[in-house]
Amino acid sequence: MPVLVEDRGGTVALLLVSLFFHGTWPALITLLERRGRLPQHTYLDYSITNLLAAVIMALVLGQAGESTNGTAKFFSQLAQDNWPSVLFAMAGGIALGLANLLLQYSIPFLGLSVATVILTCLGMVVADPAELEISQAKVGTAEFIIQVEERRSIKVFGSDKWLGIGLVFLTAVCASLSFVGSNLGTNDQWHTLSNGTPHLVVYTVFFYFTVSCFVLEVCLNVWFLYQPRAGVPASTIGAYTMDWKGRNWALVAGLLCGFGNGLKLMGAQAAGYAASDAVLVPFSALN
Repeated sequence: MPVLVEDRGGTVALLLVSLFFHGTWPALITLLERRGRLPQHTYLDYSITNLLAAVIMALVLGQAGESTNGTAKFFSQLAQDNWPSVLFAMAGGIALGLANLLLQYSIPFLGLSVATVILTCLGMVVADPAELEISQAKVGTAEFIIQVEERRSIKVFGSDKWLGIGLVFLTAVCASLSFVGSNLGTNDQWHTLSNGTPHLVVYTVFFYFTVSCFVLEVCLNVWFLYQPRAGVPASTIGAYTMDWKGRNWALVAGLLCGFGNGLKLMGAQAAGYAASDAVLVPFSALN
């Protein structure tokens, strides 16, 4: 059967690693934005490796072992009549895609630490060291702040902080709804599956969840290349493909977010979604 974690210690370990990943990738995204890389370019790179993480987990962990009456392997589930659960998972992925889209604009307006406290599931792990690398100006001076503002891709001087608060609040709502969809896709609480159809394993849910998230994020960010928002400069597909500055960190951020989401779903399947949130929320507040 696919790899499942059932003991308490393993579950807590999964959630703590997930917390670290979730706290690290927004800091990398923020670092790139403050160095002037367009958020559309960053999130297109991020989306690719985010999907790659889901594919790796589905193929490696979802295909391990043998299928049983109650649990099927990943490839077996692709051919089963489980579309109600698939649609729930994909709806969760769309909600997460919207959350990520809002996050890329809310963090510049509020700052990483404020946004992550509101979101609770994100922690600021490497933000301070990353910010120290942005400029050679003395940290804490007006010159340092002005240099950061001049370099960043989203200009926030003179902006309304309520806009940032509204964006991050919507981000939190979408992020919460995304894992509600995953919960319904995994556990079928509304009994939408036909009798005898096994519930989706967490890796299948995560795969469909991430595919829908990937499609939405790519479509929206390609559109934003030509129709930018929040004062971000316009770009093109050609300019994106030639923009290698910071691409490695954007790709790493996508992997961290993808594996972080997958590990959280694994922990949630073992301990319950409410229990996983109860573990992640207080620790993210400490970060």
